[in-house]
Amino acid sequence: MLVKQIIQNNADLIPDYKNKTLTVVLHSLSAPRLNLAAEKLTQILNQTETIFPGTDLPLKFKTSAFSNCER
Repeated sequence: MLVKQIIQNNADLIPDYKNKTLTVVLHSLSAPRLNLAAEKLTQILNQTETIFPGTDLPLKFKTSAFSNCER
């Protein structure tokens, strides 16, 4: 269910050529528990240091659900 919502939901792609990163900001999901799971997933994905195909930009994942509040 989590992966399905992430795939079907919107995300922002923010290239930063100066710092050589491509940030993927996942938008808020339908339930707080899914947002928490997505946040944990982004932490795991960031550890992989995956390079976006065809570029030299490492992917950096974030969620927007917690951007305006403290955890």
